[in-house]
Amino acid sequence: MKSQSPWRRIPKDGHSLSTPDFLTAKINVLARMLKRFSTKAYPEAFDIPVTEWRMLAAIVEQQPCAASDLALELGSDKALTGRVLKKLEQRKLISVTADPDDRRAVVIRTTAAGSARYRQILPFAQARQANLLRVLSEDERDQLWNTLDRLIAHVSARLEENDDKEAQS
Repeated sequence: MKSQSPWRRIPKDGHSLSTPDFLTAKINVLARMLKRFSTKAYPEAFDIPVTEWRMLAAIVEQQPCAASDLALELGSDKALTGRVLKKLEQRKLISVTADPDDRRAVVIRTTAAGSARYRQILPFAQARQANLLRVLSEDERDQLWNTLDRLIAHVSARLEENDDKEAQS
């Protein structure tokens, strides 16, 4: 039997919500659990930390790309992005070359070994994601996708408003 959501009727001031009911709390709990779900799986199966796998996958999908684009795509800070890129370069999974149009920037691409590694890991990653999503019905998956997109757009707009206000100060 499903429990009734504390989000069903929310007053404008949100006074009926306790902190465990906050959307951010629920998403953070899920995010931490998903991180734990992935953290051991990739190193055990492929000898690659999940952070490096995610970066490698992002590079494959965006290449050629810049480190700043990867940081933005993955919601990571530039320092972490730089450290992960350095590790991938040391493993010879990516190449980092000077951007001919901007000497301050670099261009990142996968190497043949990086592309092969991606193709090796991708079916494993896809199966794990499918296993998670199959807990939901097709309608629930569609609803979750659309809801997440809507929340992302809403929060993105609020962040842009805040950035604009700070720039005007």
